[in-house]
Amino acid sequence: MDINHIVSWKEDSLLNLHPDKCKLIRICSKNSQIPAFDYTLGSTDNNIIRVSEEKDLGVTIGDKLSFDQHIKEKINTVQQIGSLEPSEETSIVPRY
Repeated sequence: MDINHIVSWKEDSLLNLHPDKCKLIRICSKNSQIPAFDYTLGSTDNNIIRVSEEKDLGVTIGDKLSFDQHIKEKINTVQQIGSLEPSEETSIVPRY
C-alpha cells in the first residue's frame, strides 16, 4: 500500500492524521536494494519522521523485527517493582 492510497483513504473517511504523530519504520532485509525515500503526508511540508523502532499497543518493535528493546523494557519494569533482582545472570531465552 503506498502513502498516496493512505492519504486518499483518510480524506474519503474524513479523518485527520496529524503529521507530527505519524512515523515511518522501514522493515526489509538487510541486503535489500530498495532506496530510502522521504515521505510526506498531504502537503510537501509535512515530512513523516523516520524511526528505527516504535512502540505501538504497548509493544516495541525494531526495523529488524527485533523485540530486544521491548524485552529490556519489560525486564526493567519488573526490576523496578522489585520482583526480580537485577543481575548479570538475568536473561530471557526466546521460546520458539
